Amino acid sequence: MATAAHRSITTWRLLAPYLAAMIFWCGVRPGWVALLAYHVQILLVSKSGLKRTVQGWDARAFRKWAIFYGLAGPAAYFLLPRIARLPMRLWLLKHGISQRSLWMLMPYFGLVHPFLEQAHWGNAREDPRLEPWAHLLYAGYHAIVLHSLLSPAWTFACVLLLFTASRGWRSMVQRPNEGLLTPTLTQILADTGLAVAAVLLSCQ
Repeated sequence: MATAAHRSITTWRLLAPYLAAMIFWCGVRPGWVALLAYHVQILLVSKSGLKRTVQGWDARAFRKWAIFYGLAGPAAYFLLPRIARLPMRLWLLKHGISQRSLWMLMPYFGLVHPFLEQAHWGNAREDPRLEPWAHLLYAGYHAIVLHSLLSPAWTFACVLLLFTASRGWRSMVQRPNEGLLTPTLTQILADTGLAVAAVLLSCQ
């Protein structure tokens, strides 16, 4: 019974972002509810992982990966106007996200979301049975969000980058159950940059 319960929790953890994105991003509006629904699911099944996100600092790993994650925002800012199917402002409005709500979401996405997401995916990345799938499923759910903004080719490119990002976070944790502070801080670099890029692009 314990094994079956663990398997059920693991399956729910891996599917949580897909359920939130398909129901609230592609269906019910406004789209920002998808983020909140995802986070509620995290608190239900991965709450115990939150304490790991404030433990386990590795300065060497942070320096090694900081540029990669830190470039996410600038890359999005300069690339999206050239590759997006429609302007950022119109894309966000299409999903029920106004300029005002975007300003409110920016600090939440950049500073709170990384802690919750690392708590959610950390254990799955470290489980030998799940690790390859964890990277793929983490990257893959973003395709549901991005498909209405980017072409299939660029969406696939983003999924590959996110797969690499997940592998990078795994490399920062050398021992099972080690703290996730380093992956969390590098995700803050990426997510804060992306949030700032989205705000700036939506003002154009």
